[in-house]
Parts: sequence; structure tokens; C-alpha cells
Amino acid sequence: MRTHQRASRALSSICTLALLALSGCDAEDFPSAPTEAIGFSKAYGIWTPGPYDTCSKAVHDSYSTIGPDGRLYPTWHPATDPATGCTFGHEHGRDPRGSDLYDLVGDIPFALANEAMESWDGSMPRH
Repeated sequence: MRTHQRASRALSSICTLALLALSGCDAEDFPSAPTEAIGFSKAYGIWTPGPYDTCSKAVHDSYSTIGPDGRLYPTWHPATDPATGCTFGHEHGRDPRGSDLYDLVGDIPFALANEAMESWDGSMPRH
């Protein structure tokens, strides 16, 4: 598939998601996301622990979700991992699971738009 067609499909998914959220459609109206990853996004797995992190790379990478393009993306995580008690040296704000939209959209694939734009025009990547 041509690069701009892939980007167009990814951006179309994002737009569809936004329109459904704004229109008040039910979750069954939204096409289901892939259940198995076909590969990794460029954003997945690039985080490495720094001096303020006690969590391992493996714990960080466990917070992932499959995007509408079928790739695995990093997603929201708490500042402290509840299973291990380790801490991350960064945070992503409030837990999206408290949002009224969470039941409709699920976990947010971080950097999905960046990936779509790069597949359309790789001359100006944003990571």
C-alpha cells in the first residue's frame, strides 16, 4: 500500500474516533480495533530508565496498546506501577480510564498521529 494511503487510513481512523466521540455514538457503532499487533510503532520501546526511574524498561513497555493500524504503541501509565511499586521519572497526567470516553476509545496509543504523519511524509519526523 502506498505511504500516503496508509497515513490517510490512520488519520481517517483518528477522525472517525473523534467524530464518534462528539456525536455520542455507542461503542458498538465503532469498528473494533485489531486484537493482535502486526508490529511495533516507532515510539514503542524507545524509553529507557534514567536517574529518577526505579522501573525497568520491561515494566514501562508493559503499558502498551494496539493502535488502529495494528501496531503496538506505548500508552498511559501511573507514576508508580501498582504491581511492583517502582516509579517512573515522568508522568502522563490523569488516568484516562476516568473519562466518559474511555469505554468508547480505550487506551490511547501515544504517538499514533506522529506515526501516521511520518508514513505520509518522512522528511519531518516527530518522535
